Amino acid sequence: MDIELLKNKYPKCENENYRHECFDEYSYSNVKEIGYFRNNSLWDGQIFINDILDFEYVDGEQIAKSFCHEEKDGWFVCRDETRYKPFDGGYLDSEGKMQGKFIVEYSDGSKFVGEFKDAKRHGQGTFSYLSGGKYVGKYKNDNRDGQGTYTFANGDKYVGEWKNGVQSGKGTSTWVDGDKYEGEYKEGLRSGQGTFTFASGDKYVGEYQNGKKHGKGTLIFSSGAKYVGEWKDDKWHGQGTYTFVDEVKM
Repeated sequence: MDIELLKNKYPKCENENYRHECFDEYSYSNVKEIGYFRNNSLWDGQIFINDILDFEYVDGEQIAKSFCHEEKDGWFVCRDETRYKPFDGGYLDSEGKMQGKFIVEYSDGSKFVGEFKDAKRHGQGTFSYLSGGKYVGKYKNDNRDGQGTYTFANGDKYVGEWKNGVQSGKGTSTWVDGDKYEGEYKEGLRSGQGTFTFASGDKYVGEYQNGKKHGKGTLIFSSGAKYVGEWKDDKWHGQGTYTFVDEVKM
């Protein structure tokens, strides 16, 4: 695997939420992924766990590089201290790839329980992260994809649709401070039609683009004041109508 060739061949990824047709090197927990990404998944490159090369990806196909052996209790233990065990009919095929249901305990303390296809998380699954976060929902080709719920360690939560590992489609986000968003997402950001209800009682109903209020929308203040009109980059912009109340100065 010629990482330098990939780095020179493809542009640097600019969107950390969604990597597509680009080269990147990034780390999370004790994992490092480096190479060419397509649809937010490593397509050609390498995955290191605890600085040990565990997998290579060639044309989207995963190739195991680390050695794992089976213990008497049915667990397979790898040299990076990751371990996994099949259940409910899960098995390793003739190429050593996980098929069906497995429990995987990673060396950093995170854990996945769910379905695999060709050694990739695929189907229903639960991923508990070392940080305290937890995802319960659908996977496709190792990415969160379909309906799923992600609960953050601090209690914030997203319930809705995912695609290629990020929020995409309709969903609801709630924050522990009382804020709430219901609406559309694209590539991990609020985009499309949505309603944001603030803990203060203010409410915005309208269009979003790249995570910001953008397009036509209505902001209703808890006091009763209202703005109906155009927005750009989270600010009032263009034509609009303001409705005043005595206690609000605008």
